[in-house]
Amino acid sequence: MLAGAAAYPALDELVAAARGEGCWHDGARCRVSDLARLADATILTSEVERFTDPDQRRGWARLAERATVARTWGDCYGYLLVATGRAEVMVDVRLNPWDVTCFVPIIEESGGRLTDFAGAGYPPLRDAIATNGALAEEARSLFAPDGAPR
Repeated sequence: MLAGAAAYPALDELVAAARGEGCWHDGARCRVSDLARLADATILTSEVERFTDPDQRRGWARLAERATVARTWGDCYGYLLVATGRAEVMVDVRLNPWDVTCFVPIIEESGGRLTDFAGAGYPPLRDAIATNGALAEEARSLFAPDGAPR
């Protein structure tokens, strides 16, 4: 992925990034938050019901339990919130390439990490966890079958 963009016309927001050029939100450079404690974090997912795998459902529950704010209905807007520092973690499962591809450079160029639960990057990402970077390993570790760090 060389570049990615996402427009949210109803909210009058646009986020775009290109490799080596940074991430831009409504014409201004944007960055992920610098929060380093999950206890202070806002975490998002599209909908808890999509976590049909028991290990993933437990992982979400562990993550939500440790965060200060856990919200659903993040959908594609959740990735923008991570890229602009308004949330620290966005989790999705059972994705198609068109659901997440544009967010790879957006999250990475804003200083974050976008991987699957094992830490592998794109492609492919059937399950994704976007973080501010500082919380990447801790958040992913909660999705391990036993909840222990990987």
